[in-house]
Formats: sequence, C-alpha cells, structure tokens
Amino acid sequence: MIKINPQKSYEILLVNCKSLLISESAIFLLSYLDALKNALPHANVSFLIHSSMQDFFTHNPFIKNIFCIDNVSVLKKIKDAHIDISISIESSKSSTILLFKAGIKTRVGYFSKLYSILFNYKIKKKRTDSNTHEIFNALPLLKIFKISEINPPKIYLNINEKSQSLQFLESRFSNFANLIVLIPLKISEISYNFKNFLTLANALSMDFPLLVVGNFQEINFYKSMLNLYENLSEKNFFIYDKSYEFNNFSPEMLESKSQDSIKKDSIESSLQKAKDSIKNIESSLKNAQNIESKSPNTANISQTRLLLAILSNAKLVIANNNAFLHASTALKAAVLGIFPFIKTINPNKNAPLSKNATILTPLGIYDKKSPTDFIDATQESTQTQGIHINNIPPDLIIDIVKNKILND
Repeated sequence: MIKINPQKSYEILLVNCKSLLISESAIFLLSYLDALKNALPHANVSFLIHSSMQDFFTHNPFIKNIFCIDNVSVLKKIKDAHIDISISIESSKSSTILLFKAGIKTRVGYFSKLYSILFNYKIKKKRTDSNTHEIFNALPLLKIFKISEINPPKIYLNINEKSQSLQFLESRFSNFANLIVLIPLKISEISYNFKNFLTLANALSMDFPLLVVGNFQEINFYKSMLNLYENLSEKNFFIYDKSYEFNNFSPEMLESKSQDSIKKDSIESSLQKAKDSIKNIESSLKNAQNIESKSPNTANISQTRLLLAILSNAKLVIANNNAFLHASTALKAAVLGIFPFIKTINPNKNAPLSKNATILTPLGIYDKKSPTDFIDATQESTQTQGIHINNIPPDLIIDIVKNKILND
C-alpha cells in the first residue's frame, strides 16, 4: 500500500496518450488535475499526452510540464523531470514501457493487459458500467490520494487569444452575438454524419452567424460540396489544424441523403471534386488561405487555440461526442451534443457534465431520469432501424435549437 503525505511536494505524472481523433477522454485530465491540487496542495503535476491534445492544456497554471508521447526526446525529458508517481488513467503498451524505462519509482495503473505487469502498483479493472460516466473511471486509481470527488474540466485562455478570436469573428460576420459552431469530428463510426451537419449548417446560416469546424482535408471536402448547400460559403468554414490525418471519407459515406434531395450525378460530381482536392493539396491550401488573408494575423497562436477562444464566444456549439464538445463546456459555452444510445457510447457514460449541455439521442432529448434500455447497434431489425443516430432528422435539431435552446 502506498503511503501518501499530503504535505509533501510530490512530482506526479498523469498519463493519457489517446489522440484527438480517437477519444475525448484525455480532456478529463484537467478534472483529475483539479482533484489532485486540492488533495495535495504542494504537489507538482505534469501530463503525458499525445501531441494532438496539447493545445487543450496550454496556459493552465497548475500544470508543471506537458510531455508528448510522440516526441522523440520524451524519455529523456521525463527522466530529467524526476517524477515520483505516475498514474496511467489510460494506458498503452508504449506509454507503460516508457514509464518503466524512465525509472519512475511508483507507477500506478490498471492491471488489464500483459504489459500492465510493469506497473508496480496495480489495480484490477472492473467491468465498465454503462451507466457510470467515464470521467469517474479514474477514481480507483486516485483513491491512494483520498480523492472521492471529481469536477468538470476547465480550460484557460489568455487575453491575446480572446482578443484575436474577436478580431477573427469580426472579419467574418457583421454581428456574431448568436454565433453557432458545428463540429462534425467523429471518434466513433456510430456518429451523426457530415451530410446531416451540412444540412443543419445550410439551414441555420440563414438566421445565425455560423462556422463549420474541421481539419484541412475535411473542410476542403465540405467546400467541394458547396454547390449542394446554397446558403453556405467559404466564410462559414474554419480549419482548426492542417496537420491531422484525413478523417476517412470513403465512397460508402457519400450515400445520398435521400433520392429526392441529392441526385446521383451530384454525389458523383462531389466525390470527384473531393478526390481532386486531396490530390492537389497544395493548390487547395492556397484557396483555403484566400479568405484567411482577409482575417487578422493570428500566426502567433495555433489554430486550435484560436478555435477554443472562438468557442468561448459561441452562443451554441453542436457536435458529436469529441474533445471539442467537452472543451466547449469547459469554456462555459452552451452545447447540443448528438449521441447514440448504446452500451458502449451513450450520454450516461460520455456526455459533458454541464448544466449548459443539451443531449439529443435517437430516443429524444436525454434526461438522466430516462430508462436505460440501450439500443442494440448491431441489430438490423425493423425495431432498431428507425432509431439509428442518423435517422434523427436535421429539421428536429433545427427546431430544438430555435425553440428550446436559444430561447432559454
């Protein structure tokens, strides 16, 4: 049993190396950080993460160091930090071996894989309860610090980032008081698809200043379909990072929304334009930068940090379950999260812990008091076909946005 002295200045390392495109869970490190600082006021806390999540933790005054698992010199940096205790909230083979090689004396983690033998303080991982939020899955690991309560995460912005986000929005919209931001980024195949998001954007942009957010390839793909969405233009798109991998838009994903809404030749034309956009990436980048050249110079902050500052100004953020959805609530923005209702992904487990969060599922607006009869995502019977997440009509979401959320 580890004996912890709450008055000692421990060097603690929290570990979650899930990337932005795989999981939203790394953002919960901010909640564990807050709990640790309350339990151990003299401790120094550092993070070991994937570099794609780094911008979510910038300017946090309570983080001593941020180490990136995909940095070639990460082993030396961790050795030099003289870490006393590592806590692997989410473990992987590479991160667990890294902690062992770094010579960290106390390595805490769940005993769930063969490589877990390298933890010298192992906790047996219990089967995840579909009704327990994943943010609380770390409580058994934090028990050694006598932590029993975890609060929602908080993200910090500096004055420069706030100022530049306002300048950016002023360059795009004459009035952005009711800004709506749509983030289709998906970390699961069972997500609301991009076609529905673009339909939402097309309708909402008639009444509200609106941005659709994606990485470089996603946004250029969306722009290739502008002929199908007459109310959208380049000013409605925001690229948060040009470096992330293309988010797997396969031909199967281009299945038409309905036979009477998009004709086959339009889909084929859009797919060809998307392929051309990817092949001619340098040319597309120049086109994407045309509108950015009219915007204020934001070169001194990353696009992701600029996006976070923009989200703090949003009246509403609409998104799949992803890190940006949770970041929005951490920035006190109102959100509408679109979730499936299955055992592996559902609002009980994954929804933001915020009073400003409205969660929509195929069963309707989520209420914690609702029954937890999960949908079998693998069953293709007539009973489940009607409650697939992509059967949520965009018109219903538009009605919820206009008549419920924005009028509250």
